[in-house]
Amino acid sequence: MKKTRKKKLEMPMEFNPGLQKYEPVFTLRKTNKQIKLKISWKRLTFIAIILLILLITGFFVLRYFY
Repeated sequence: MKKTRKKKLEMPMEFNPGLQKYEPVFTLRKTNKQIKLKISWKRLTFIAIILLILLITGFFVLRYFY
């Protein structure tokens, strides 16, 4: 027979200065944190300009060979 081990939960601990000891922090509910994307407009325009230049040169190269 297989012995099943119980997994011990490791709770985040926080220091309580009144009692001078560490206590586990209980979360009331799971929070879904949404990730906010920071858009760097300088990078975005730089990448767009490079892609535009590559696209234009690609069309000229294809037109030259065909």
